[in-house]
Amino acid sequence: MNMSFNTEKLINYLGGMVEALIPKILAAILIWILGSIAIKWSYRVFKKVLDAKEFDPSVETFFLSFIKIGLRISLFLIIIGVLGIQTTSVAAMLAGVGVAIGSAFNGSLGNFAGGFMLIIYQPIKVGEFIEFNGVSGTVQEIGILNTSILTGDMKTVFLPNGLLSTGIIINWSRKGKIRVDIPFSIEANIDIELAKDIALESLKDHSLILSDPKPEIYIQHIQSGSIQLIVRPYCTQPDYWTVYNDTHSLVINAFKEKHVSQGIPKQILITQNIGKD
Repeated sequence: MNMSFNTEKLINYLGGMVEALIPKILAAILIWILGSIAIKWSYRVFKKVLDAKEFDPSVETFFLSFIKIGLRISLFLIIIGVLGIQTTSVAAMLAGVGVAIGSAFNGSLGNFAGGFMLIIYQPIKVGEFIEFNGVSGTVQEIGILNTSILTGDMKTVFLPNGLLSTGIIINWSRKGKIRVDIPFSIEANIDIELAKDIALESLKDHSLILSDPKPEIYIQHIQSGSIQLIVRPYCTQPDYWTVYNDTHSLVINAFKEKHVSQGIPKQILITQNIGKD
């Protein structure tokens, strides 16, 4: 009898807890839905304001990421409060496992600090063409933890900000002009100055090749049976691949038209028969 009384008491207690929690859970779900919508709306508003103020795109993408994460943390704390969980208890719990969290997120903290270094010193900006650790592409976004670039074959690569801020970055766009280096081989008996004039003349009317600085052409090296020339037109970063491909076609066609033979390395093989005594 005593046991049934305790069971009934437990059931009543649990039922009361469930009744008390259901409104809080429903309210938390509603706040999460409305909060998520509000965060998206706020993000768009902040973006429009920053666009209107003509902020640097690199700074804009970084701070928009920062704002989005800050709003999500605020929403999380509000939901915890609605559920009746004391934020001081959560803070105490986080403090208790602070060492473990610090170890686990050591790399993330480094990337976070690296993001601020990229924004302050700006070795790269959104829209610039960079090369880092053998990967090259156009910077799409500088986020809080990583930077995304779009490669020439349309792949999105994410680079950790910590490595970017301390590594060697080749920025092809900072000066606004890029030199395109393209090698061509001609036969050793061809008049070198004539070949240079033909190559430069073929590039004269290309609308994307800059006239200042003017295209250049030099002897790169001489090898058996051929001379390798290096043609160097200049262009802006967005036109790089167009100029690269067009220069190949223009120079090769000009050489064919003027009967300038392309060089093919020659090898001389000497064979010797050694007879037996």
